[in-house]
Amino acid sequence: MLYLKKRIEEFIIKIQKFKKDQKGQVALVSIVILIVVGVVVATSISIMVAAEFKMTDNAVKSDMVFYATEGALSDVLVRVKKNPSWPSTPYHDSISLNGVNVERDITGDVVKTIDVAGNLKNITKHLRATYNTETGEYKIFEVEP
Repeated sequence: MLYLKKRIEEFIIKIQKFKKDQKGQVALVSIVILIVVGVVVATSISIMVAAEFKMTDNAVKSDMVFYATEGALSDVLVRVKKNPSWPSTPYHDSISLNGVNVERDITGDVVKTIDVAGNLKNITKHLRATYNTETGEYKIFEVEP
């Protein structure tokens, strides 16, 4: 009987030791799960920040293209107002304003049609103006791409 009692006590000690070892494994598994969740959250945040950065960058580029195109159109209108015979039509030139490639086309004699298109990395803006050299009236509108 003493032998059986000793074997039962040894068995109980082994079970308790096994339970203590399991606590360490649970802690390790919990830490690994927390790390995986943290990596998933960090990756999601990084993707959202990158998308927001790209949208902001495109908005800035779009503004740059618009202002360069508008400035080039204003330049042509001022020149035509000062000298209605300028330029001999048809007229075409290309300029670069702050990295924006701008093309200007002018056609017509009495009523001049002025097309100005700006482009920066596939972001484009196209403006058109008509200017009557006899009356001085002009209209500006945006042309859809």
